[in-house]
Amino acid sequence: MSEEACLVKMFKFFDVTDRGAVTLQQFMQVLEKIGFHYPIQQMGPVFASYDLDGNNLLDFKEFTQILYGKNAGKIGQVARQQTVAPDTAEQLVAAFRAKLLMRGAKSIMGIGRIFRIMDDDRSGSLNFNEFLKGVKESKLDMAIDDVRGLFAAFDINRDGSVQYDEFLRMVRGDLN
Repeated sequence: MSEEACLVKMFKFFDVTDRGAVTLQQFMQVLEKIGFHYPIQQMGPVFASYDLDGNNLLDFKEFTQILYGKNAGKIGQVARQQTVAPDTAEQLVAAFRAKLLMRGAKSIMGIGRIFRIMDDDRSGSLNFNEFLKGVKESKLDMAIDDVRGLFAAFDINRDGSVQYDEFLRMVRGDLN
């Protein structure tokens, strides 16, 4: 099956009414079926950020941007990133974000996949050891103090763990 045929099939899985577009409710129902349970207050802004024409529906082109990021026309391309010598929280986040993008975190689904890989105990949040393992697996050479600083930057609510919404927010940035 070609990549395009696979995408069309996946889109049809979301487009249960076969009208060529997906509503927020359909989008959330499918995400819940595959294990992502988020309130509409959280998913609404995410959905809206991909709804480029503002019609409250995702067409096929907009849908592919969720899967492949904003450069959906360049499927499979990986941008080469320069090595960053991180020394501030902002630089640490930027360096880690670049590595995650190279590992496939170009979309919500890619970010979710990486988060689930890092979440060894399947608790829905990352403790420091899980986060440290993820940083090491990203092949980002970082001193332990820098990893602690990066973890602190990701732990937005300061509860000692990184939830998926915090991880998503740091990797993708704030959504308007």
